[in-house]
Amino acid sequence: MTLHKDFKQALTTVIEINKLHISPLDWARVSPNYPYGKTAWVPVPKEDVDQLGELVREGSSFAYASLLQSCDRNGIRWIHISDEYPLIKGLKVFRDEWAEESTN
Repeated sequence: MTLHKDFKQALTTVIEINKLHISPLDWARVSPNYPYGKTAWVPVPKEDVDQLGELVREGSSFAYASLLQSCDRNGIRWIHISDEYPLIKGLKVFRDEWAEESTN
């Protein structure tokens, strides 16, 4: 077991977002219990334009890649995604995609 050197090192920054802010395909990538999971923790990678571009080429939404990039630029280390959080004004919402997903 690895221990932190001190309390300050153990602190981290988390953003809580509603699942509707990511596409169903993005959710399939991050949810450990897809399709049944209701929550997921996503570590924010250090910004790497090539890695973000690869995510989009593999089918992730540009909005998800941008979210990761924005989080890193703002010092956020983790994203907690749940359908219980309120929507965040200004972030893309994939309401139609989720509605289509629930009918399949």
